[in-house]
Amino acid sequence: MKMKCPLCGGERIMTAVETPTWRIHACEDCTNAWTDPAPGSIDYAAANFHQHTVGQSSRRKTLADLPAQWRTSVKMQVALLQRHLPLGARLLEIGCGEGLLLEELKRAGFQVQGVEASETASATARAAGLNVLTGYFPHPQLRGTFDAVVMSQVLEHLPSPRDILNEIAKLIPHGRLLLVQTHWLGLMPQRYKEKWYAWVPDQHFWHFTPQGLETLARPAGFVREAVEYSSLVHVRPDGSINQFSQIALTAPGGGDQFHLLLKRP
Repeated sequence: MKMKCPLCGGERIMTAVETPTWRIHACEDCTNAWTDPAPGSIDYAAANFHQHTVGQSSRRKTLADLPAQWRTSVKMQVALLQRHLPLGARLLEIGCGEGLLLEELKRAGFQVQGVEASETASATARAAGLNVLTGYFPHPQLRGTFDAVVMSQVLEHLPSPRDILNEIAKLIPHGRLLLVQTHWLGLMPQRYKEKWYAWVPDQHFWHFTPQGLETLARPAGFVREAVEYSSLVHVRPDGSINQFSQIALTAPGGGDQFHLLLKRP
């Protein structure tokens, strides 16, 4: 049977990366990609992926603790929302971890709320004074609508991303959605192939592009408002930044992370 894209049904399929144990297939129609075999189930309630990525410590991390490339991305996300939303707008972050981005958005003057599956991460966020619910989205305790929803590095973990986008649309009838995702067509993954660390085949069902995510979100009423590119953290053993990751940002669409702002007119 001919392979079809599980997101758009397209039949023009290529294999972007292949290893002895996993592959990345990509659709030439929608430009999204997926992991084969698909990841198994993960108990996100018991895990704290924020600690895994920032570093194990009993102390809650702040923006100042992040690597430089990560700090730059967070600042870009806040600035992007500031340009497109009024001061005091009501924002929801789905998968907010310990609330690091949420804290920066609150500091910028937004009304913020978060939802986080991890029991320990959500508790840490609440201890820092943030309004964060423990559990998965959609969450039964969420009330009212929002001016914007933010999801950073979440959608690729979900087996049915279109269902989640439809649920988000109900919360923002005329609002905005900021999606921060790895960019599998960036220059770093194209150069390093299977050695690009952000494939994470045991956790990531999907690998997106801005065009692909826009296509996926369009049936829920979303259209593109803005897109920016940033770099994931690429540090050499001596602690210096991998210069190719910086050079990649100078090429159009070259970054291996993007911030896609969608709106529902």
